[in-house]
Amino acid sequence: MSARLKMAGIDLRFALREIENLLPLRVEKAYQLSDSLFSLRLGRSVKRAELILWLGGAVYLSELEWEKPKVPPPLAMGLRKALKGSRIVEIQQRGLERIASFRYEGERSGWLHVELFGKGNLILTDEQGLILQLARSLTVRARTLRRGVKYVPPPSDSIPPEEVGEDLLLQEFETNSDTEVWRLLTFRLGIGPPYMEEIARQASVDLRAKLKDLRERWSELARATQALIDRLKLPPEPTLYLSRDGYVDFSAFPLRVLSERYVTKRFEGTFNQMLDAYLSEKIVESVRGEVTTDRARESIEKQLALRKEYEKEAKRLRAIANEIFARLGEVDLLLHRVRKGEQVEGVEVDRSRGVARIETSAGPVELELRLSAAENAARLYDRAKKLEQKAARIGEIIEDLQKRLAEPQPEYVVTIRKKKRKAWYERFRWFVSSGGMLVLAGLDASTNMELVKRYMEPRDLFFHVDMPGGAVVIVKTRGREVDEATIREAACYAASYSKAWREGLSQADVFYVRGDRVSTHAPSGTFLPRGSFYIEGRRSYLRGELRLVIGVIEHKEDYKVISRPPSVVNPIVTGFEIVPGDLPKDQAIRVLIESLRDAVRRRGVPARIEVEDLQRLLPSGGVRIVTPVG
Repeated sequence: MSARLKMAGIDLRFALREIENLLPLRVEKAYQLSDSLFSLRLGRSVKRAELILWLGGAVYLSELEWEKPKVPPPLAMGLRKALKGSRIVEIQQRGLERIASFRYEGERSGWLHVELFGKGNLILTDEQGLILQLARSLTVRARTLRRGVKYVPPPSDSIPPEEVGEDLLLQEFETNSDTEVWRLLTFRLGIGPPYMEEIARQASVDLRAKLKDLRERWSELARATQALIDRLKLPPEPTLYLSRDGYVDFSAFPLRVLSERYVTKRFEGTFNQMLDAYLSEKIVESVRGEVTTDRARESIEKQLALRKEYEKEAKRLRAIANEIFARLGEVDLLLHRVRKGEQVEGVEVDRSRGVARIETSAGPVELELRLSAAENAARLYDRAKKLEQKAARIGEIIEDLQKRLAEPQPEYVVTIRKKKRKAWYERFRWFVSSGGMLVLAGLDASTNMELVKRYMEPRDLFFHVDMPGGAVVIVKTRGREVDEATIREAACYAASYSKAWREGLSQADVFYVRGDRVSTHAPSGTFLPRGSFYIEGRRSYLRGELRLVIGVIEHKEDYKVISRPPSVVNPIVTGFEIVPGDLPKDQAIRVLIESLRDAVRRRGVPARIEVEDLQRLLPSGGVRIVTPVG
């Protein structure tokens, strides 16, 4: 038996409930990993995760690292633009249907709907429900999905689980007695496999049997169904099922019908963590086989329909032109009478546009009053010729698309790997000094305060530039004496991550004190501005250079992208020295990321260098790249 990949509506309910407990979730970036696979990188407190949206049938939080395409597709760019700076604040699921809806708020607000049935779909709407972006356009009898129209979910008559009771179930059995058991469970209650099979096992019924043939088992079927629905109110008990070929199924709570077939293993962790462990590699294998033919086929179908429309209209216009030429005198007389202002039966006149609408055997046509009948016919021939030329060009496009379909198509390359657990200090800017001490710098006012309140100890050293607006820098001494090199390097770090960089200075005054002389509270009767610190006693001062190296180091059997003063003597794989300058930060990031990636490639170093690393490490303000290092 092949392993199950798609989440049932019950699985989706448990997964979304866990995610809901984490709200609000900040959306940092949207990615499209393949035609059917999307991810939202989320930020919440200090822990990052990715919300995996696989249109093939799964929505869950992943703690793995998913390889991203170097060039984001247009849909991903559209999602990023709409979701930039937003937060997910609400999650909805209609009954047990396989549709997850995420409400986002920020510069824009709206909903992100993820449909997991059929081929699946992803639809982003605005506050009014108008579609901004979507993965697949659709036009069927019940609804239309395309940009600019209002999102309408698929029609449904399923009963929400909160409304289900044994009496209602017995009524449903009576009303739908000519229906198979599986159809009623699926379409009226939203219960799909493997949960419907558990109900059938507990009630000793055949899912393919019609309800009218199981009348004597209705009470047992109602009880088994109600028992499973009641189980939805309890916390999940993530369970995996193992065959000789590996894990083949999963459930939100133990199912006897699966335990009788496979080895059962309770998963230690959340339901989303179990989905991540079970589904992620299987999804990667599934989308690896996706090729780009679907869109090419859709394009061919659209082009064929458009060519047919052009050819049909060209044929109609030629027929009308031929008819006018056959009746030139009659049509010229008609036009003459209209120009004189006469009312002509069967002719509609729009004098503001200077046209008369007449009926012909090939259909209605508008004639220009300023032209003769022959000139109008010639104009119709020209229009027909242009349409025929368009149809011919479409034929060339179709031929090209068909050639592309006949060629071997490139597969999507989607890979995942386990995220390496980061040390606590990697949430800040950091480096190891020449004297072997850990030096930390805050990223903003919030992390400045966190460094002082949570991580600074009495014998640590506190550094800050002698002006408002700068990073707090802490030297973790572990009770040891601090060498002069470390003090100079910490001062350089504090000066560089301050307002002095934005002002283009080359040096700035920096003070330092022991940690036990720094307080986040002002003395009684005085006021301390928010985000500030009170320093007791004498301060030590020195000049700090505004100069940094941005580069890659080997640290604890891994490679890290860090910033540090140029004077640090510890080994570095590669890097670039920077000082304040005129190159805007965003341009400097583009230059540095390409240069660093090229440098580590040439050295055969498996270091990952992301834009986010450089955004975090570069000071605010312009940059001048001085020289390569390492």
